[in-house]
Amino acid sequence: MLMSQCLAHALKEWENVFADAVDLKTLKSKTHLVLVQILERTIQLRNNDASWGKHPREETAYAILTINNIAGLPILSHLAAPLQSILDSSRKILSEKANLSSEPEYLWIEKVTYGSCILSKSYILAALKCSSSNLTAKCPLQIPADDTTVQANFYSKLPLFANSSDLEVKASILEGTLFSATLRQDCAGIFPRKNMREEKYLRFIPFTWTGGNNVSNQALSADVCREMMTISALIYQADEFMESIVGSQPSRLLPQVVSGINNIFDAIDARQNAEPCQLNSEAALYLNGSTRLEDIIDILRTFVEFTVYHPHISGASEYDLWQLRLNLREFLLSHLTQVEDNHRLRAQKSLEEDATFQSPTGSFASWIRSTSANHTGGPFAFSFLLCLLSRDGKDYFSSVEAKFIAQDVSRHVSTMCRMYNDWGSIMRDRKEKNLNSINFPEFYRTGERTNTAVVDEAGVKKRLSQLFHYERQCLNLALAELKNVCSEQKAKQIQVFCDVTDLYGQMYVVKDLTPELKKRKQDIELVEDADLKKLKAL
Repeated sequence: MLMSQCLAHALKEWENVFADAVDLKTLKSKTHLVLVQILERTIQLRNNDASWGKHPREETAYAILTINNIAGLPILSHLAAPLQSILDSSRKILSEKANLSSEPEYLWIEKVTYGSCILSKSYILAALKCSSSNLTAKCPLQIPADDTTVQANFYSKLPLFANSSDLEVKASILEGTLFSATLRQDCAGIFPRKNMREEKYLRFIPFTWTGGNNVSNQALSADVCREMMTISALIYQADEFMESIVGSQPSRLLPQVVSGINNIFDAIDARQNAEPCQLNSEAALYLNGSTRLEDIIDILRTFVEFTVYHPHISGASEYDLWQLRLNLREFLLSHLTQVEDNHRLRAQKSLEEDATFQSPTGSFASWIRSTSANHTGGPFAFSFLLCLLSRDGKDYFSSVEAKFIAQDVSRHVSTMCRMYNDWGSIMRDRKEKNLNSINFPEFYRTGERTNTAVVDEAGVKKRLSQLFHYERQCLNLALAELKNVCSEQKAKQIQVFCDVTDLYGQMYVVKDLTPELKKRKQDIELVEDADLKKLKAL
């Protein structure tokens, strides 16, 4: 309560005295973020009868004053009606329970219980009589109310938010939007983004973590959520880079990219500086007009070093860091395997006549749980989360049983997400001739027509949906077992990760989130043309 009052007052003073100060824009954005988080957490702690806490008079008074301090912010104007409804109903219950002549309620303050008749009466009267706050402090970020409403209508359809109110969903969207400015900064400078069109994943990634975390009552700290947002965005950028740049290289050069990636990790494992990748004369030439293979390796090295030497995971154990390096390597190598699979699929002369992949290196079951699951970045992101949560050089999970089950959870949720992804992107993958789950022969019964033009798409999608429902059952079983071998707090934190990953899958089903490869290539060509013109001008 006092914190919200202090920060709201600070915003007011900054607006009056330093309205146009550039150096305060970041501070103002962060202050708005903290106030929105305070508002969300206060509302979530509300009891079913519109009161707060186990001592409903004084605690309810504190909560009413907290909400009242924040509700007047201009960025919350589109939430004015539901916030006022909360204040009205809570004031009503407070007035019914308030007995100013009774003894004070003893609240746990720091290390003692404390009660004061004067303070209790003062706060109760203030909560009942306070007028609505009228703040004029504007947030440096432009947050259109209509855009928030459109997003809320979309997200409210997803199973994860079935029990969330419209206010809770919109507040999580607002919180995510306030994270977006720093997210763009955190992701800058790793993968080439100059002159690239704004990618839509930077709009929804923050919400997936704020929304998923709020559903679980903030099992993860705001700092951890922010770092996971960055990793999620970099996974999308890495996927785009590997498909658009690396994937366009001739097949005969891909083994050198594999060698370059392995060299990077071998050097890190040996605590040495990675040596430049040895390229043959053909690979040393500029490829695709302006991209050299050695440049590709340098970009990937920057990404790997950014991740494994991240300052926020310096307290992780050697085991958790080793798992991170292992899964990050598999993440990158799986993209190259996918590229090779795509090349073989496109080389099939009868692709239009036969939708099945004629040269798989293994069964669908082995592919979906290895190459395909790694390709999503799920196991890599899971390992990074454990490193963020690990403290004092100790393993996040101490027992072999917990480690085993946790990795099983990671594998199941990543597999399920990839199935969701493929289910929602069948048309795009068919157009771009990318390997999709439904290209595997297991999806077609003996004698069934597999001609692309007449294939029973509804039947194939139904078979795929049956499989990701099976994976969900496996995931739920693994999560239930994990709760038996770790603390309640750790189980909640892992649940947030699963909810967020599952959320991406649910969103894929509603709408394919990945830009078409052709569009990505056009963006990159625009960058190359612009750079070429600059060089000619010099």
